[in-house]
Amino acid sequence: MSSIAKTVFNETEYSELMKKVEGMTPESKAGWGKMDAAQMLAHVNLTIETGLGVTSLPSESNWFTRTIIKPLALRRPLMKNSPTAKSFRMKEEKDFSTEKQKLLRNLKMAHERGANGAWKPHISFGPLTGEEWGALIFKHASHHMEQFGR
Repeated sequence: MSSIAKTVFNETEYSELMKKVEGMTPESKAGWGKMDAAQMLAHVNLTIETGLGVTSLPSESNWFTRTIIKPLALRRPLMKNSPTAKSFRMKEEKDFSTEKQKLLRNLKMAHERGANGAWKPHISFGPLTGEEWGALIFKHASHHMEQFGR
């Protein structure tokens, strides 16, 4: 992973991301996709929690996701309406306030864990380095903040 990638471990980029999350409201509307604001926050929470080991989900990893999709996800911008791993799809209603506070807490935990901390395998991409987790968390959360105009 290149050191020029933005990461949740960089203080400036972490603060930028936290401000975007803090600016989310229940009325924030998606520019694309099927999730409402609360579902999107829950979706981002779940992805971070799997890396932190707070939540355990069954692996959906396979040769294609580990060797083709993982490098693309790490090195290129995330595309609008990209397929989502089944376990990360949010269909049920979520409480916006709860999910927003949880995301702020999860981002802080990820930031504090750092690149040298213990990270669990990604359910689609398999093992990731701490540096890869930091870049992916930043990229994924930023992608969804952009989805909602943040």
